[in-house]
Amino acid sequence: MRALSAAPTLILLVSQGFFAALSAQDMRKVTEPSIPPACSTLQAKIGRAGMSIALEDETKLDTQRIQAAIDACPPGRAVVLRRASARTDAFLSGPLNLRRGVVLVVDRGAYLFASRNPRDYDRTPGVCGTITEDGHGCKALINGDDVPDSGVMGDGVIDGRGGETILGQNITWWNLADQARAGGSQNNPRLMVLNHCDNFVLYRITLMNSPNFHVGYRPGPRCGVRRRLHPRHGQSGKSTNLPPQAFFGSFCPIFRLGDRATVRPRCSILVRARSWSRMGL
Repeated sequence: MRALSAAPTLILLVSQGFFAALSAQDMRKVTEPSIPPACSTLQAKIGRAGMSIALEDETKLDTQRIQAAIDACPPGRAVVLRRASARTDAFLSGPLNLRRGVVLVVDRGAYLFASRNPRDYDRTPGVCGTITEDGHGCKALINGDDVPDSGVMGDGVIDGRGGETILGQNITWWNLADQARAGGSQNNPRLMVLNHCDNFVLYRITLMNSPNFHVGYRPGPRCGVRRRLHPRHGQSGKSTNLPPQAFFGSFCPIFRLGDRATVRPRCSILVRARSWSRMGL
């Protein structure tokens, strides 16, 4: 694979007034975020096997200890996921809930892998990982509901494992989405779903291989994304202006967007993970 050209810094703001004033200019001054001090640092207990984790580690969930650390963290601080060694660098989790003012940090060299067990994400028992008429039967890996000033940061990786086989089935999450083209809606988890999270910040984190949308953000006064954009897919690339819906989906009004980014063909950025996709923020 050829090396990607460097992409420019991206600044993205969300405003509820966007649709009322499409031609308005956003005069707010946006400064680069900083990672807050840690309230808790968790060490990885499992290691990667290739680009994922070993089958024998699939039941070694870190969900409870990560959630407990987030729940105990005071506003303005961060829960840090850190590798214990070069060979012990992975966390495995089901759905996590952010808290007001608390930032989840995946440190450099650490990987947060999403569980492949659909039962971990069920909104209604037995629905996630199936095709139904309505869809929306799965919780996201990272969820935020009315938790202002929260965020996800760090130089590590969050991998949704959308191209890997769903536990208990013989198809991947993406295969399930393909099957739904014949009728119905797939029930696949997203990496992040954020509802009314004012001042939410994504900073320096790499998101990849989501089973569905990478990030869903429903209206809140402000949302910031900053750093370089590195979507990766295929052998050849091109530079293009990114449409607003390429970032958070059509329900997220975008107020300001950086000029250009490098996009790989068929790589859907934060909207839908088709084939192998990666997003660096």
